Amino acid sequence: MDGFADGVAEYNKAKKKTVAVLGWDKAKQAGTFTEDFVSPDKGKARSDAFVAQGADVIMPVAGKTGTGTASAAKASGGKYSVVWVDQDGCVSNAENCPAFLTTVVKNITDAVTDAVTKGAAGEDLKTPFLGTLENNGVSLAPYHEFDSKIPADLKAEVDKLKADIIAGTVKVESANAPK
Repeated sequence: MDGFADGVAEYNKAKKKTVAVLGWDKAKQAGTFTEDFVSPDKGKARSDAFVAQGADVIMPVAGKTGTGTASAAKASGGKYSVVWVDQDGCVSNAENCPAFLTTVVKNITDAVTDAVTKGAAGEDLKTPFLGTLENNGVSLAPYHEFDSKIPADLKAEVDKLKADIIAGTVKVESANAPK
């Protein structure tokens, strides 16, 4: 959630906007939670509350609970969209693909490949794999059904921001980041 909040802050700075993040306070490291990863109804209720406050993009970090958000977003006819997490939502939750703006992907296969390669070479496996943009441990999924709705210049800005994060010219920091 810190990365999402940082992204909104970067957008506000670059575009001179005042987009608010609902449900997460980075400074306080506190937010709104369903306390559940398997209840779509709780996800829908939480997203309904955010939409009532004006949210137009929701990022449910909630496993199956998030499917309630995705289903409601799809049913809204485009009133709001979803940034999914973990696996490309249009693959793992294909029925709700029309609602997914994109997905913040954890590329688990890269972590497994890294561990197997290190293990086969007899290297120490005590140091955990930390997925980054640079090592492709995390990425953004394709925009799928939103692709034609996103202007080319905005896609270029996202690509540049990714390159700047990798280069270290844009810092993404979190109190929860692994040390």
